[in-house]
Amino acid sequence: MKWKNEEKVNINAVFRIEKKYADLEQVFQQVYDTDCYTRWFNWKPFVWLSFDQKYLEEGCKGIIRFTIPPFRYELTVTRVEKNRIIEFQSDGRLFGGTARMEFYEKDGNIYYEDPHILFGKNRLIHKYYCWFLAGKHVPYMESRFQILRKFLLNQQKDISNDENKI
Repeated sequence: MKWKNEEKVNINAVFRIEKKYADLEQVFQQVYDTDCYTRWFNWKPFVWLSFDQKYLEEGCKGIIRFTIPPFRYELTVTRVEKNRIIEFQSDGRLFGGTARMEFYEKDGNIYYEDPHILFGKNRLIHKYYCWFLAGKHVPYMESRFQILRKFLLNQQKDISNDENKI
């Protein structure tokens, strides 16, 4: 068996919210601000992210951890275009790849996509990741997007209530 891995796995999840409930900047901010991002993304003790900076700016490092099954990898922010794109690179000892967060408006909706192209550096790690984690990415993100949606709707209510007080 050849140990070096050449295979990659592509995964993507898409968040959509009507523009009347949130604008592009509000959705971007829920990801860009690492405190906001981890508040809706993390599901401790099973899956969680931690970052070394307050914002996802170039050079910010993040670690994603899974307890079941045990696995982790690191990502570093390599590019940010406010309200448009956040890109990550991973090049660890056992795991690598890229992740990209794309924010855009289309047909009266705001979208946030998170395509990833990831790979284990050897076949065993790659198969482990594919069998136990990659296929669960979209369902996991869809469940977390429901929390993000609630945060955005509550934020919109707070803005409306503040405007009514004036």
